[in-house]
Amino acid sequence: MYNFISNYEVDGSFQLGNIKQELNIFITPWTIAHFISGYIFYFLGFNYFWGFMIHSLYELITLTNKTVQQKWKHVYNGFKKDSYFNTLGDTIFFMLGMFLSKKYNNLYLLLFVILIGFWFFSPYYQNYLIKQRLNFWENEHPELKNIPNKEYIDQNYFFWIIWILVSIILLIKLKLKKQI
Repeated sequence: MYNFISNYEVDGSFQLGNIKQELNIFITPWTIAHFISGYIFYFLGFNYFWGFMIHSLYELITLTNKTVQQKWKHVYNGFKKDSYFNTLGDTIFFMLGMFLSKKYNNLYLLLFVILIGFWFFSPYYQNYLIKQRLNFWENEHPELKNIPNKEYIDQNYFFWIIWILVSIILLIKLKLKKQI
């Protein structure tokens, strides 16, 4: 099944118990992170070519590397891997972030991106995404409610702290850029 957009992070291959399903969704909540990453990459000096290459390498690794897939499986119960359709969407939004960073690089857009990242990477929102994903699958397949050991994983503060540090670096870079 192909969908253009989803409020839930349910793209890709899913298997929990005997239930297997594939969804192909172009835009998911995590597309926000790809857009933000593209914005930051250009802001930090990467050109379109290198940004595209690095992002494509990241997407290739998440599609093919078993270790990475196992890591995500622990965060998103039943997750196996993203779809190619979502990989294309994430890459387009990454490049869109780079484009907007090049064309409209100013304090207001930077502050907007920082605030969006602060909200998105917060453990609270990430826990919400995880719970919504499981609720989605339970609504699609009521028999999942009986599977033992399906616990929500509380997101730690690692990515949130990293985002705060990146935000500080971006603001310092913008301030230095204006002085030059």
